[in-house]
Amino acid sequence: MQKFKTVDELVNTIKPVNPVYCIRPDSIKSACRWFKDSFPGKILYAVKTNPNENVIKKITNITEIANKDVLEIGPGTGVLTESLLNRGCRVVACEIDEGLSNLLEESFGSNVVLIRGDCLKKKQLNPKIIQALGNSEWKLIANLPYQIASPLMIELLMQFPNCLGQFITIQYEVAQRLVAKVNSPQWGVLSILAHRLATCHLYTSAAADERS
Repeated sequence: MQKFKTVDELVNTIKPVNPVYCIRPDSIKSACRWFKDSFPGKILYAVKTNPNENVIKKITNITEIANKDVLEIGPGTGVLTESLLNRGCRVVACEIDEGLSNLLEESFGSNVVLIRGDCLKKKQLNPKIIQALGNSEWKLIANLPYQIASPLMIELLMQFPNCLGQFITIQYEVAQRLVAKVNSPQWGVLSILAHRLATCHLYTSAAADERS
């Protein structure tokens, strides 16, 4: 791999026709160190904390949520949470990370019903979440962590008719399984359950610079 001291040197030397990615190892290391020192939760859970404004707008503009009850799973640093509160939602938020839970409590106090712990207990919805939601109708709006996306969606589809919709950001591969056609490579158990119990739509995909 060729190395260049500056971007100008690269351009003048190879005169690229197509876009070129320039990697600065020292800058990457510095950014990683800053993130590791600054992120309030465990790095394991950082992937579900997407602060991109465009992503937040996309997920909150899909459905009518003003003054509605909303379940948010994995709120992370609370960027989506804040947007939901600004729309008058009653937010029940479940966060597994202790550091992020403390941050959410400091940021929103009693404005959010905060459930600390895993959203699923033996593949069933955490009883504390069920109690907090009560008998009201509600919607799931969340930037879902990868490892719980499928089991959570299935649990809500099969057991909670009061959930009026799931409006979520998930890995593209999972989204493909949800909207897959019969006998396509993506068709599977999740596809069958989703088609049987719901109407699924892939509304949009996040651009590369919008992803967490």
